[in-house]
Amino acid sequence: MKEHFAKVTFGDEVVKATRHNTIVYTHYGTSEVYDHVFIKRDEEYGGYVWAQYPPENPVYTQLAALAVQNGAETHLNIQTVSEGDVKAFGKQALKDLDLLPEWMPEV
Repeated sequence: MKEHFAKVTFGDEVVKATRHNTIVYTHYGTSEVYDHVFIKRDEEYGGYVWAQYPPENPVYTQLAALAVQNGAETHLNIQTVSEGDVKAFGKQALKDLDLLPEWMPEV
């Protein structure tokens, strides 16, 4: 039986998701926008797969289900969003601003 249940690409790096390096986080109420799966790359770094980034991300849905089925750590209905998660989500959104055209339509 193989140790990993999924392979996720972060930039140029492919990381194998296992029950030992994968954590599922879900939040309560309006904080659901921060739901994510976190995969540790090594002791210091990891990557996020957001439920709502891109909106209604199908990769998150599949990965979260696989993680739970394979015994990964889960944190459900969290009441408050951690500062680190807010910053990481914001950084992802800011990266995508670079993809917008340099011109803006007149309003």
